Amino acid sequence: MKIAFWIKSNERKINLDECQFGNPGLGGTQYEIGIVSTLLKLRYPNLDITLYTDNQRIISEIIDLVYVKSIYEMIDLIERKHEILIFTQTDVNKNFYCRIKEKDINAIAWVHNYLLYEEYKFITELSQIKKVIFVGQQLYDYYCDSNIIKKSLIINNCIPSSYKMRTNADTKKVVYSGALIKQKGFHILAKAWKNILKAVPDAELYVLGGGLYGNEKDLSAYQDYCNCFLKDSDGNLMSSVKYMGTMGNEKEEFYNSIRVGVSNPTGKTETFCLSAVEFQAHGIPVVTYNGYGLIDTVDDKKTGYRIKGVKACEKAIIRLLCDNEVNEKLSRQAKKFVDSQFTPDIIIPQWYSLLKEKIELEEMVDLFSYDNYKDNFKWLRFLNRKVKELFKIERGISIQETWNYFKYKVKKIRNKN
Repeated sequence: MKIAFWIKSNERKINLDECQFGNPGLGGTQYEIGIVSTLLKLRYPNLDITLYTDNQRIISEIIDLVYVKSIYEMIDLIERKHEILIFTQTDVNKNFYCRIKEKDINAIAWVHNYLLYEEYKFITELSQIKKVIFVGQQLYDYYCDSNIIKKSLIINNCIPSSYKMRTNADTKKVVYSGALIKQKGFHILAKAWKNILKAVPDAELYVLGGGLYGNEKDLSAYQDYCNCFLKDSDGNLMSSVKYMGTMGNEKEEFYNSIRVGVSNPTGKTETFCLSAVEFQAHGIPVVTYNGYGLIDTVDDKKTGYRIKGVKACEKAIIRLLCDNEVNEKLSRQAKKFVDSQFTPDIIIPQWYSLLKEKIELEEMVDLFSYDNYKDNFKWLRFLNRKVKELFKIERGISIQETWNYFKYKVKKIRNKN
């Protein structure tokens, strides 16, 4: 089978072959394209895999790379050479969907984020999009009352099996990992930090992340806002706080002595949270938000603490800093949890099964989970789904589609003004 992946440029120099060992500095979605395509080729050499990109600084000795000037040039090449195109919805636009319809190109939509209204309509209605991959149970369930679910399945994101348990937990290091944008919630930790220091005076805060998303002006403004909560009495950044920037595979050594990991304490936009899984893969207990995709990736009170709000964030971090027994217990359970859910031995065969067998199925098995009804209005979407089933309504409205349509219309009105 001839398979094509598309990865959009972020202008960074990247060796995709390193993805099998850890993230070399890509955003989460692009990293997943790198590790999945690389490991599919290594484990199943019979697959003919090509990765198309508009970034000539991406290199690989494992995957065949084709450099193109635009996504449209890629589509023209795929029309003649490949059987299936795998793409993520954040890397394409409206014209892309029109083009694959025109060229009649079979495709798989790999959904890492909540779909915008137009994205949802195209992916649901285009017959050329044969399957939809959601990266977690909660993201899948979000669409449980919509027609997109009929051609959808769940394949969790993948991390390397080479990650090792930390060996030095006798520190007071707290590490935040994530982009420095409001949606990733660093301000919650920043607001909590002074009270954490009162309880644990020798605690240290390391901030990993930076400009993978957003423009420099917005990033700078957000960091300035967070720093307001991290200044000493003289108005300087507290000595306990250190910004480390974006790190690649050198994180491995750094993670060896982390006591507590913090990932997106607000949970906003979070459909999976790769940083939380990476922490746990190193045996580092995680403090994160109690909801959305984090329900899938952090087992509350077993591999970390899922919290809501600044006070709960303080309490969880202080406990993990001070209670050695609890920290070690959660550390062991975190490593075991990740190894059973997100490693290549689990994930890559699921991709191979999709490409060799499930791609031809007319309708997928229903994977809806009845857990966590209260989160993100899941109960309402489930109720709507049951009403549609009861009255045999094939194309009735879905909750998320209605809400997204409303936001879409509001945005259009604002743009006109």
